Amino acid sequence: MRRLIITSIFFFFLFHHAISQKHYDFATIESKITLHYISGNWDSVICYGNAALADSIDYFYLRKHLGEAYYYKQNYLSAIPHFEVALNDNPRDTSTQEFLYYSYLYSGRAGDANDFQWQLAQTGNREYKNSRILDLYGEAGTSMNNNISKNQNIDFNGGDNLFGTTEMSGSVTYGHLGLKAQLSHKVSLYFGGSFSTEQKKTIFNVSNISPAGRMIKQRDTIVTKPYPPPAYQTYDTIFEHLQNYKFDPVVYNKDNILHQNEIYLNLNVHAAKGLDITPFLHVLNTRFTMALPDEHPVNFVEHDTFATHTQYHFPPPQGGIVDTVFYTYSTATAKLRNYTFQTKDTSFTNYALGVVISKNMSHVTSSLFASYSNLNGRKQEEIGVALTWFPMGNLNLYFGTTLTGYRQDSNKLVANFLVGKKITKKIWLEANVTFGDMNDFTERYGYAVNNNPDVIKFRFELAPLIVFKHFDIAIHYQYQEKQGSYFYENETGSIIQGKFNYQNQLITGGIKWKI
Repeated sequence: MRRLIITSIFFFFLFHHAISQKHYDFATIESKITLHYISGNWDSVICYGNAALADSIDYFYLRKHLGEAYYYKQNYLSAIPHFEVALNDNPRDTSTQEFLYYSYLYSGRAGDANDFQWQLAQTGNREYKNSRILDLYGEAGTSMNNNISKNQNIDFNGGDNLFGTTEMSGSVTYGHLGLKAQLSHKVSLYFGGSFSTEQKKTIFNVSNISPAGRMIKQRDTIVTKPYPPPAYQTYDTIFEHLQNYKFDPVVYNKDNILHQNEIYLNLNVHAAKGLDITPFLHVLNTRFTMALPDEHPVNFVEHDTFATHTQYHFPPPQGGIVDTVFYTYSTATAKLRNYTFQTKDTSFTNYALGVVISKNMSHVTSSLFASYSNLNGRKQEEIGVALTWFPMGNLNLYFGTTLTGYRQDSNKLVANFLVGKKITKKIWLEANVTFGDMNDFTERYGYAVNNNPDVIKFRFELAPLIVFKHFDIAIHYQYQEKQGSYFYENETGSIIQGKFNYQNQLITGGIKWKI
């Protein structure tokens, strides 16, 4: 059996090689393609059709049958250029129009499909409606993490018992509702609104500093003095009366809720066949209650006393002991601290804007994108490229990669890799992984803006998609490795940044109603 399979494969390739090398005339090609087209031998139609094109034989039915052969093999991306050429020869052929429309649709080229559908509706073809509303989309989800349970007992003051603080992120609930409308045959608009709530815990580790009486220290030293000869010794006893201070640790915890409302829109302009330009804008308004320390510094003048008792032990012939006592005094100003805490309601608005240029080239879709954002009081700039490859000429299998150059304080690179596959007739499964420092990061045509101050260091996502005639259901699961920060003051008065790690899991479900 194995030998039979190998032999069959060998003769198959030999047959196709022979066809590709042989030259044909128009009558032979027409008869061969017609015969195999009627029999449904799509591989042979494709083989003879491509051989004819290589011999500069080109006509309407050759292109139509070649396109249909690719279509029935579900290689829609290979079928599209043949249907387009066929329609240039015969623009009113309704069968070819239908094949081309569904080739656009099934290969994911929505811009081409909408534009072509509008053109067909303008000709009075009732099979194609010119709908203004394309679809409605809604999603909701929640995220859970171990941040607070894992890290809330960290020594945030850095061990110096002066001052330390952090704001920790907890669970999130989220919802979104959007609408996509066709403004003209080449322009569509997506407009959506979102809301989210996030648990927050603000922690201050501080110390109130106050006087704590005087501290007495005694130090004894022996010094041998060689001059004047003969050598003699002195015995010093130093009594230090120093001001002492006490540190009263204070740990302040404040639980609160962050509320965020968002408006997102993108305008898709179908500039030409296979070419789309999509500017976008995302505005985020954040409201929460801040916990603020109120420091009450007091300048305290300390008085220190030093008493030095010296005994001079002279050797013979002089001999004897001489006692002296010297007193010195010093003053210094110390800053005493006393903290109280207050809360303050605050609100601020962030935004991200940019543009994506996408081009379909045979089995590859490429995109160039750039964005500018102002998030959390800092500015961000991004520029990147994305490539998606459809090896089978359809959406049954695809691979993609996205590289984003990102600048905020320093230059960074974020890399994303994805793979998608059709599992059953109605179910697709997509997985992707992202590496890089995603802090205040904008992605997915500006739809996702990561303005949480904690940094996403690694992300894995698994997303099944269930497709029905009038609606699609999508489920997204994300696992994230995240990093938070805390700040503390050391003994020199410098502010030092510390870091802690935790894991976050996000689950969202969405439904798109296709109108």
